[in-house]
Amino acid sequence: MPIRGLLIILLAAADVRAAAIRPTAARAHEALLQNVALRYGIDPSPNAIADLGEGDHAEVRGGIMPLDARALLGERLPAEPGEPVAVKIPYPGLGAPLARAMVAHEAEASERLEAAGGGELFARAVRDPDFRVLVMEDLRAYRPALEWAEGRRVIAPRTFARIQTQLERGLAALEAAGLVHSDLKPDNVLIGPRARVKIVDPGIAAEEGGYPPYPGYDGWRGGHVDYVSENQLRNGPAAFADDRHSVGVLLGRLRRFVR
Repeated sequence: MPIRGLLIILLAAADVRAAAIRPTAARAHEALLQNVALRYGIDPSPNAIADLGEGDHAEVRGGIMPLDARALLGERLPAEPGEPVAVKIPYPGLGAPLARAMVAHEAEASERLEAAGGGELFARAVRDPDFRVLVMEDLRAYRPALEWAEGRRVIAPRTFARIQTQLERGLAALEAAGLVHSDLKPDNVLIGPRARVKIVDPGIAAEEGGYPPYPGYDGWRGGHVDYVSENQLRNGPAAFADDRHSVGVLLGRLRRFVR
């Protein structure tokens, strides 16, 4: 696929697809997929492999922004009517309430980051109130940071500097919004044409000094173990330094490609 694993939610939790799904929940999910297909043109098959990504709590399928999107979603849209979008759909089963809460939180975080000046650096997203799915801008032209670097093999110093500057602006926007992303790993830092950066998946973002606003997340806040700070490993409350640490590690790994 063009960008396997894009916008994946990675948390320290069991895959809800492995949990037993009641027949009624499965039927409800099939009905949801059909309704989302009618509105956004996704593949509605419940057995289809998500074309943009699969995670522990949700999958992402490609679609099209409906022509009446402003009436349905409001004026703040991640794409113009008729343009491609990505639709994040929670899985059914025991983890569905958490997944829906994460979708709502991600939409709120996206709005806050845009208001804080990060609109060009963070993936734009809104929540569909009818179906409780997340509608996001299409980022199929982007690649996860390390995958992008490995494909190029060599990064020019000025290109690396451009990426570093964008990530620093992203950190500034997070701090201006009062949020700690908590999961700034390569899969969530995408790089596209002309080395443009897009930061995705603030589903476990937390208020500075707090924890993600879901039941059960008052301890481990998630994040990839290779990129989390000592504070996160100790289950400490969210700190801006957590994201700065993650970006520092990521830049260190990208710097190996600079020639």
